[in-house]
Amino acid sequence: MLPDYFPKTLLDNSRRYSLKKDETLFQCDDSVDSLFYIIEGELIALRYQYDGKPAIMMRNFSGEIFAPASMNMSVYPCSAVATKPSILLKIPLPVINEHLLTDAEFARYYIQSLADNLKKQCARSERLRLKSARERVLHYISCESPSGTEITLSYPVSKWAEELGIEAESLYRTLSEMEKEGVIERDKRLIKIKNKTEGRAQ
Repeated sequence: MLPDYFPKTLLDNSRRYSLKKDETLFQCDDSVDSLFYIIEGELIALRYQYDGKPAIMMRNFSGEIFAPASMNMSVYPCSAVATKPSILLKIPLPVINEHLLTDAEFARYYIQSLADNLKKQCARSERLRLKSARERVLHYISCESPSGTEITLSYPVSKWAEELGIEAESLYRTLSEMEKEGVIERDKRLIKIKNKTEGRAQ
């Protein structure tokens, strides 16, 4: 779904764009002409190191704007690749800039979405440094839920595993162990931390 704050005039001047898994959206040093809203799927920004190995600079999911930092650049600083089949809204930069200048409500919501995106990227970066699946589960609930102690997933646990950067089987096993130990309670997609001390992010 598209955000409610996207005005009709912006949508009328944008177009949907589909990518297959492992398909490249743009290459490093391509000219910047658009921003992208991820309707469905996942994109990563890659920068290649001196030895030719790729380093993931950013990872965005459904409902997020991809490559917002590039709007003030002449060329993209990274390459963008879809990690799964994805559907994007390609928004030309002149359209974005026009609405930011003339539509205060759009500008306010757009800035808030960028702030939320930055917060999520920082939390993801910190979470992926954690070694165990258990630590990542507790970190996610602590950081991504308003209460810090419980969360209701809007998607299946298997998709949550992708967000946590672990295999689905490992996540199912970890959740089962945590439930048996009394660390969490589960009711379908509702997961609640029972031991608040353990659940607190370090």
